[in-house]
Amino acid sequence: MGGLFALLLLLSLPTQGLAITLTYTDSYALGSIVPGVPDSNEDRLELLNALIAAPAGTSTYNASFNGAKNPYTLDATGNSSGVLATGPGSDHIGLSSYDVSGYSYLIAHYGAGGALDLGGGDGGYFFAWDVSTLSTIDIPSGALSDFTLFGGGTPSVADGGTTAMLLGAAMLLMSFFARRRKLA
Repeated sequence: MGGLFALLLLLSLPTQGLAITLTYTDSYALGSIVPGVPDSNEDRLELLNALIAAPAGTSTYNASFNGAKNPYTLDATGNSSGVLATGPGSDHIGLSSYDVSGYSYLIAHYGAGGALDLGGGDGGYFFAWDVSTLSTIDIPSGALSDFTLFGGGTPSVADGGTTAMLLGAAMLLMSFFARRRKLA
C-alpha cells in the first residue's frame, strides 16, 4: 500500500523543469509558412490559423492583409487539432528555452538560411508548433529571430467525461435514497 502511495505521489509531481526539445518533424510540429513576413501579431495570427486549418501537404494562401500580391506557401504536417489560435500573442526575442504553460501555439520566425533553409528571401520563414500539452520547451535556434505564443480556442470535442461522472453520481444518490425509502 505504501509503495502505491509513493508511486501516485511521484506521478502527481509537476514536471515543469523538464524541457521538451521541439523539432521540425515531431508530433507537435504544425508546419512552415514561407515567406516569413509580416511582423505584426495580428498578421502572424492569420497565417498561423491558415496553417492550422490547412490540409496536410503544401498549399497556397492569400493573406487578407496583402491581398493576392504575395501568396504564402503553407506546408502543413497534418498534426493540427483544428482548434484555431487566439490573440493578441506574446512576443519573445533571443530565447530558445521558454515556459509555454497556458499557451496553445508557438510560431517562430527564422531568418534567411535558417535550419530548414526554406527560402523566403530576406523574409526567411515561419515554423509553428502546437504547445498546448507542454510546459517548458526548447526550440531550434539556428537563425531564430523571434517567436510569438498564442492561446487557443475551445475545441468542439467531448467534455472529457465530466457529464458522465455527474450522471453516475446522480444515479448513485437516487439509488441510495430509493433503498432508504424501501427500508422505511
